[in-house]
Amino acid sequence: MIARQFLLLIFCVQFVGCGSGAPGGESSPPPDIPPGPIGQLPSTTSRYVHFEGIWQGTATPDDGSTTTRAIMLVNGWGEIRVLLDDAQLIGWGQRTATEFEATLTGIKMAGETWSDGSRNTSFEYTGTFDENTSIEAVYSGDSDGGDLQIHRVTDAESSFLDAAYGTWALFDENLNIAATFNIEAFYRISGSHSNGCVFLGEIDDWSSHLSYDIYEIEVSGCPLADGIDVNGTYVGTAAIFDVADDGTDESGLIIALSNDENQLTYLLYRP
Repeated sequence: MIARQFLLLIFCVQFVGCGSGAPGGESSPPPDIPPGPIGQLPSTTSRYVHFEGIWQGTATPDDGSTTTRAIMLVNGWGEIRVLLDDAQLIGWGQRTATEFEATLTGIKMAGETWSDGSRNTSFEYTGTFDENTSIEAVYSGDSDGGDLQIHRVTDAESSFLDAAYGTWALFDENLNIAATFNIEAFYRISGSHSNGCVFLGEIDDWSSHLSYDIYEIEVSGCPLADGIDVNGTYVGTAAIFDVADDGTDESGLIIALSNDENQLTYLLYRP
């Protein structure tokens, strides 16, 4: 097993663990889009240009705090998940040939809040594309904001489900396995954590060539996290790629889950 450094824990959820159209081609979405992880594509979307893919880079808050890693997953319908150290920002985006905009709901992990004291808040993202390979954007909310600089990941693995089949592990700071997830035939995903959490749901790649949709995954058996009950039904996105600055030369599996109240993010590797 290749040595894994503490950087693997950058996406830690406090008590749980660490956690298509051609890009640039303008098109209209099919008239009957299946519900994505956060619901039907908004009917008010008048511009719909794909920028599906995996993006990663940095986020720098306006308050002067430390620049952190940022990962953005965009599925084939244009649904966005921006993954920060302790939050997910989820919503729909639009773009033209050179401009990008999105309204995203930011959900902090259990035990953390935004500057206004809330765990959930809305953000507006606006930015520009550079030759369809990088995005520079600013984001602003009721009390938080910052800059986002990300680039498209070009070496992402094929997202055919057989690339994800098998066992994936979450490692703690001592490099012990804290949780395992199994992706099985017939799109089943299951897992368990040493703290008692149990995961059971389904995964599929119907909306993207570069990521997977996770839907109706039940999380049960978890203890309270800072007084917050994180058990319940989640949906989300997963992707396999070489995560920057994670201390390994292996591809990792990112699993990003959310519901109306909570988010859980895991960074997993083959055991």
